[in-house]
Order: sequence, then C-alpha cells, then structure tokens
Amino acid sequence: MLRGVFLDMHGTLGYVENPITPVEIAELLVDSGYEVSPQAWRVASHFVGIVDFPKLKFPNEHSYLRHVCFRLGIEIDEETLNRLVELFKRREYYKLYPEAIDAVKTIRELGLKIAIATTIPKFRFKLIIEALSPYIDFVMTGAEAECDKSNPKMYLKLLRILKLTPESVVVVGDEDYVDVILPKKLGMRAIQIIRENGKKCKLADAYVTNLIDAAKIIEKWIREEY
Repeated sequence: MLRGVFLDMHGTLGYVENPITPVEIAELLVDSGYEVSPQAWRVASHFVGIVDFPKLKFPNEHSYLRHVCFRLGIEIDEETLNRLVELFKRREYYKLYPEAIDAVKTIRELGLKIAIATTIPKFRFKLIIEALSPYIDFVMTGAEAECDKSNPKMYLKLLRILKLTPESVVVVGDEDYVDVILPKKLGMRAIQIIRENGKKCKLADAYVTNLIDAAKIIEKWIREEY
C-alpha cells in the first residue's frame, strides 16, 4: 500500500530563474585580483556541493562560498566574499514551479507522508521550504543524510525516519539515476517528470510533464489498491 512520496527539488519542485554562470563568477574574482578560470570554479563548486557539504554541513552561503574558494587555493578577502554572497542571494535561489503547491497539497490530502530529497543546501531553497512547510514531513539534504543523493544512504535514512518500507513509497523527480534507477533498485516506485528537453528513463513506472499529473497518477494508484 502506498504510504509516502519523496519529492526531488531541482527540476521537480523548483528552479533557478537566472542562474549565475561560472564566467560571471570568474570575472568578479579576477576583478578583485584572484586568478580563477570559469571551469575551475565550476569543478570546485560541484565538488564542494557533492563531497564537502554533506560532511561539513555549511549553514549559509557565506561559509559555503568561502570553502569553494578554499578548494581553489584562494584566501578570499571579506569584501570580495560578501560581493559573491550577495550575487548568489540575488540570483542563485529556487522558485516553486507554478503547480507545486496545489500538487503537494493534493498528495497530502491523500493521507501520504511527504519528504523532499536533495543534495542541495536548505539555504538555497528556503522559500520553497517555507511555502510547502504545512504539507512536508521532512526535508532531507546532503547535510542530514551526510552523503549526496546518488548514495542510497539518503533514501534509506528517509525510510527509517518516516517509518516507511520501500514498497510503500514513490519517488517523483526528473533525473534518471537519482530519481528513477536508484529508487527502483531499492524497491520504490518512480514517476519521472519530463520538463522541456528531459529524456525518459525506461525504468520509470510513469512519466509526467508536471506535478499535478504526478499527483493524479498517485491518486489513481491508491484507488487501484482498494
């Protein structure tokens, strides 16, 4: 019997409207006297997000970006770091997809437990957490899981916290491995959201283009169980 839904964040619940490019960041740092290439920033930032953040649990943008600079061998001055932080606060935050609140509310009204599962730090999507807080039972990021989302430990920890079995959970997300292949390996169902130019993963149990349709499929599955 279906009892829980794990929702992906990036590309499923929310999106960054005007993401900062590595070129913009490199130009800001070069203007302040630091030698940083766009590719070096991109790789260092990705490494910190996937490897360091789950271990060190940076509480805010300031500490997170300082550590990216540390990975690049930069002892960044406070003024430049503050400029970088302000840029990220203006541009690198998540907005909800238009249908997200109604869809999550519908899922909640079906009596299901709901969690968000993502590697992304909470300070990047705090507006989404605030908007969905009446309907969400748990928000699992890399910090809580102490690993990135491609590690099965994240899903297994969520199952333990919410006292759910894999067979009773459906994962809703857009990425093939972390949102479909891995959940299926663990015994969960998967609904893949295909937005814009997304590619279908053949292992998904269903495909949708938005969260409202995902909620309808979940409701249909519940009706079929009775």
